[in-house]
Amino acid sequence: MAKKDGSNDKEKKTEPDEQIKGLTLENSRENLAERKLIPYEQLPNIDLYMDQVISLMSQQTEGESHRAALTPSMINNYTKQGVLPRTQGKRYTRDHLVDLTVLVYLKEVMPILDIGDLLKLLAAEGDPRWRYERMSEILEREKEDIMALLPKDVDDTGELALQILSLGLISYITRQTALGLLDLAKENAQNDGPQKK
Repeated sequence: MAKKDGSNDKEKKTEPDEQIKGLTLENSRENLAERKLIPYEQLPNIDLYMDQVISLMSQQTEGESHRAALTPSMINNYTKQGVLPRTQGKRYTRDHLVDLTVLVYLKEVMPILDIGDLLKLLAAEGDPRWRYERMSEILEREKEDIMALLPKDVDDTGELALQILSLGLISYITRQTALGLLDLAKENAQNDGPQKK
């Protein structure tokens, strides 16, 4: 019996190893190339319940293996924090879907309350369709830049390690710069506020 349990443990341990062995640079390139937002016109124009929203948001991030799934409690917390507008009768509008898409993508790199501040700044500049289409364009453009940074030789562990370090540092510098610019934009918005009145 102990031998059987031991062999099961061995099978469990090798299963992730087999998945890792199946990964290739070409898979990574294809996965990155296929990532894109659902076109705005295809976002439901009818109000959705929470489970429908969760399902739609999982389609927005399909193929991303290193992302925690969006949950109803997360959405409720975003609403309680004032980052996401309250619903009308427990139904989410297309406008909610736009803001949630921004949240789902940026929560990996920015604090939630800062994303809320950014959403307010974006809302002052254009309607939800404008915000969503700009986000889609930016994702496409930045995706191409990252594709150019992918390593050429995946058999060279040293090159892979350096490329991982490079991408991690780019992410760090980008995050710090984004948060600094957000502070500047909030200050500009406060200074512009009284002048507009």
